[in-house]
Amino acid sequence: MPLRALPDHLPQAPIAQRIDWVFEHARRHAEAFASPGAWLARQRYLAQHPTAILVLKCMDGRINIPVATQTPPGIIQPFRNLGGIFDLGWPHLGETLVAHVNKVVSAGRAGLVIVTYHYSKGDPARGCAGFHYCTDDARAHTFQIREQVRALFGGGDVPTVCPLVCGFETDEDTLVLHGEQGDTLALADLAARMTLRHAVLAWETRAMEPLGDDPA
Repeated sequence: MPLRALPDHLPQAPIAQRIDWVFEHARRHAEAFASPGAWLARQRYLAQHPTAILVLKCMDGRINIPVATQTPPGIIQPFRNLGGIFDLGWPHLGETLVAHVNKVVSAGRAGLVIVTYHYSKGDPARGCAGFHYCTDDARAHTFQIREQVRALFGGGDVPTVCPLVCGFETDEDTLVLHGEQGDTLALADLAARMTLRHAVLAWETRAMEPLGDDPA
């Protein structure tokens, strides 16, 4: 049975049986994560895609970015809070984020900070309770955090740390990327299959381009 599968009978099962299933599920996840093959897969992935990925997201368990992007577990560094509500001026959060960024940059890696909000296209009541199910408010907050990331880590034509606003549609586990001019890219609408890996690879390629005094 796939690690993410939930048996159909489980919601109606006795509470003790449901608790046992959760512990067994966690045990299998830990066993898979700690296996030599999984460790080697992570090392290979990091060698191919050196950009460090950090995600600011809601505590809602549906927001599983590694599953949605088919990224090996252990690659993406999550930061969670109720509703995905953050303020980088909070002492502990700011210190933790800066320490993590300094660590990856000292290793010669760039950083991608994905600032997320989530929503349901089928029913607003399945959206984010932290924003009282108002997607517009949740989305607006992510743009504020994006500007805080820029203020904290600087800008430039090719920044070392790049913030990206991303919507997460929980009905189908799909992503919507927000551009600088208000444009959006719904990955589910692409004709060809595209994952976050492609987006990161494109950004890495741009980041490695030399900067000249004048365009060619």
